[in-house]
Amino acid sequence: DHSFENESFSCSQHPDKDASWFCKTEKLLYCELCAEKQPESNRIFRVKSREQAFLLHREAMNQSFCNEHSKEVMFYCLTEGEGGCSQCIAQKCHQSHQYRQISEVYSKQIKKVQRMLSKLKSHETEISDFWNSVQEASEDDQTR
Repeated sequence: DHSFENESFSCSQHPDKDASWFCKTEKLLYCELCAEKQPESNRIFRVKSREQAFLLHREAMNQSFCNEHSKEVMFYCLTEGEGGCSQCIAQKCHQSHQYRQISEVYSKQIKKVQRMLSKLKSHETEISDFWNSVQEASEDDQTR
């Protein structure tokens, strides 16, 4: 389990002050003073524990942590198809698995999605061109 006793969760505006509020709208932690200054449209709520602050901060930073060891996910297991921390890799039951840096896998997935999006845009253009030609042919038939 992760220990939250030694963690420091600072206000995003005042790093020298502890955060006691979280803004769901902006995904930021705030001290009392900053929370009071937030517009009413922002969804602000009090952080009840260090664990809650940790989880909200982690979510805000878009970091993934290993459920088993509460350490940052740095690797992707190609064998099991899931992320893992350095401690996961060190375990004997996982030593024979193939791993890659999570950033490498992420970059490859982004490129794959971009290629797919490019193909979809190409198909969209083809369909649009076809539709325009159908409409033009229909208009030509109606004017005859």
